[in-house]
Amino acid sequence: MNNIRQSGISPKKLVGCDYAYPQRGIRVERIGALSVGDTTEIKINYPSALRIFGWGDENIEILDGEDVIAVSDLTIVALVPGTAQIRVNATATVLVSEGTDPHRVYEEWIYYVELYVTVR
Repeated sequence: MNNIRQSGISPKKLVGCDYAYPQRGIRVERIGALSVGDTTEIKINYPSALRIFGWGDENIEILDGEDVIAVSDLTIVALVPGTAQIRVNATATVLVSEGTDPHRVYEEWIYYVELYVTVR
């Protein structure tokens, strides 16, 4: 799922519906309200596209509510009752200019989704 070969897309057999770049950002699996002391891990659903050659650098950033939750990598720990706003980030390695190696140009694009986490 992290690169073209694993996703089953063959760059030699393009059809009209194959997208070069993602048509949407990342998505995360829904998490319900947490109780104080609960721990949960964010699961990211990555978009596929022909020019994405890998995903990495996943992390959670707390935008509001640093007293409500704590984060480490993609794990959230509920600290006190309340609501926190987070941003889940993932970096894609994207082919932006074709050619033969070493003339191919890759860039790292950051995709993100923002959501709220409730602690009861």
